[in-house]
Amino acid sequence: MLIHLILRILLRNKLYSIINILGLTLGITACLLIGLYIWQETHYDSFHSKKDRIMRVTMEYGNAGNVNKTAYTGTKVGPEFARKFPAVESFTRTIIGTRIIANGDKVFTEKNVLFADSAFFNIFSFRLLKGNPDNCLDAPEKIVITEEMAKKYFGNEDAFGKTLKLGNTKDYVVSGIVSSVPGNSQIHFDFVIPFINLSAAKQDEQWFTANYVTYLLLKDVNRKEILQKQISQHLDEVSKKELFTDGSGYLTHHLEPLTSVHLHSSLDGLEPNGNIVYIYVLGIIACLIMLIAGVNYSNLATALSAGR
Repeated sequence: MLIHLILRILLRNKLYSIINILGLTLGITACLLIGLYIWQETHYDSFHSKKDRIMRVTMEYGNAGNVNKTAYTGTKVGPEFARKFPAVESFTRTIIGTRIIANGDKVFTEKNVLFADSAFFNIFSFRLLKGNPDNCLDAPEKIVITEEMAKKYFGNEDAFGKTLKLGNTKDYVVSGIVSSVPGNSQIHFDFVIPFINLSAAKQDEQWFTANYVTYLLLKDVNRKEILQKQISQHLDEVSKKELFTDGSGYLTHHLEPLTSVHLHSSLDGLEPNGNIVYIYVLGIIACLIMLIAGVNYSNLATALSAGR
């Protein structure tokens, strides 16, 4: 009976009903979509269980009055910090590249081939469906692939333990299969190959030749500020004794908490960063949309009441 009454009222005032329902529906939908986007942006990299202890290392250097900042570092940063500072539990250097991957007659050019040190899956919580995070990248001939790539190259076969050819020259054994990388991750990949395979890893460690994004896992996040001071002091000595002996320049590095990189860092790394200002603006827009929808509903309700 109540439903019939409501329908009768709505049909009696068709224009009012359409405008009111449409306005509220559009307003609520727009706010929900904006809310989902804001949640996604503000929860970047939050799925990593060790997120509070993961730091991205950025580089700052200057010479002749020019100051440069970048999210990329040389090959020496991770190993040197692990050797010098007890607060560093482990590190991984990363770089994304394009490679030709083949399995028999299935040959594709893949753009999301990540090279990373062996601690990568111990530092980050990308979910391994098969394989052990402790040893899936501990040998040059190993490769970890996503479940999408497993289906792409092996179909319904079990890809674990199978072989893929990289660049038609070297065979890699699939040592791990990882689930899809979450959308709110600053690291996206389809394949992960041990960093040792890069020619740069086989050469002497370098402070410069900055092509790599380096991440540190700290033993205790509360020692971050102390570690930052130690890094600054150490790099000050390195600058004076090794890099700029004439005193013309300097090199230093900074630590950025992983979860603050996407919205609060001005330096893009493996993925473009977002902007916290856009989040505030979108939040204000969502509030205005709901306010307008509410005012519109109230005005129409008042007009209809006066008409009755």
